[in-house]
Amino acid sequence: MYIYEPLLLKLFPTIDQLTLAARYADVEQGRDIRPLMSILMRIATASPRLAGNILTRQTAINSLSWTVTGEDPDEAAAIKLRLKKIVSAILKNYLNAPLYGAFCIEVDYDTTSGEIFPFIKKIYKPIELEKDDSTLNLIEDLPGGRLSRTSISSKAAQNFIYAIDEKSWIGGILRSVMYHEVLKNQTIQEWATFNRKLKGLIQAKAEDADKADAGDALRTFIQDQYAVTSKDVEFIFNELTSSKAVDSFEKFRDGLNNDVSISILGQANTSELPKQGGSRAALQIMQLISADILYSDLLSLKGIIDSQLLMYDYQLNVDKKAKASPYEFSFIFDEAQDVEGNARMLEIAARMGVPIVKSDAYKKLALQVPTDTDELLELNTNTAAPQV
Repeated sequence: MYIYEPLLLKLFPTIDQLTLAARYADVEQGRDIRPLMSILMRIATASPRLAGNILTRQTAINSLSWTVTGEDPDEAAAIKLRLKKIVSAILKNYLNAPLYGAFCIEVDYDTTSGEIFPFIKKIYKPIELEKDDSTLNLIEDLPGGRLSRTSISSKAAQNFIYAIDEKSWIGGILRSVMYHEVLKNQTIQEWATFNRKLKGLIQAKAEDADKADAGDALRTFIQDQYAVTSKDVEFIFNELTSSKAVDSFEKFRDGLNNDVSISILGQANTSELPKQGGSRAALQIMQLISADILYSDLLSLKGIIDSQLLMYDYQLNVDKKAKASPYEFSFIFDEAQDVEGNARMLEIAARMGVPIVKSDAYKKLALQVPTDTDELLELNTNTAAPQV
């Protein structure tokens, strides 16, 4: 995999190296987006705060369940099963579009079972994707250091699931915070040097004849915590740094961190979230992350899956001439329910003779609608004790 040369020896590039990489990505003739993308990929993993913010936004998407709905529930269930792995890959990689400017998954199809099943052929990395206005090019190294560009539009549409952001520049959100991360890294290194200087400088004050002995005594003092000197030798402890610098470092670092969090999440100081979680975790995440950003992610994902994956699946398996699929992708939002209050509401409705749909009643009680094959419990109405 391509790595920008300065990153082979250092964790972060210098400001000059970062500016040069951005220039390579912006020029019309001889454009090379790989140095910039290589830097963005590095800071996205090497910066703990930035990596945590990205994980928070990714977790918000992955914590939600999803389904496929349409005119035939059985066919919708079959489509969901057929596309499960591809959808999972889309949900995990979609954030590359807003973060880096583009994401792309190449798929192929298995026809051995009678149905046409898609499978993942390749998930492209940011260094392999070049956004050019509203089109997307695949980047490939050629002998002699040359680059090959192949437009997605020149390939079969059903073999690619992709998205690009709407920003005019190359690099997505991460480009807006790359200088923040490099400056923060430099500040942390300077802070480490500052902390070493906090202990100050020890100065030995002595006459010319006693300077050699004073130097030996100082070395002994540092090594063994004691020294023997004449009465004319004096040690002075000088403060090299000001305590005010501590506040300056912290304010600068915190300002950079807040800018990064706002860029990724829409807010600062968001708590770290678990990598995986169920519906309750999803509700908690939605309360922590800015709702407009999450909602935008979900709308974009729905549009990508409906217009690309579901449409191609319907064309390949049902109707080759179809312009759209009658089935659609949607996320499931589990809302917390007051089951006890719902039960009282159903009881009152029953007394009033209000007709209630059976499935709605079971849903309000957080119960599953029983079928003929289910093993049922018989409840004693006097004791409310379950009896088999």
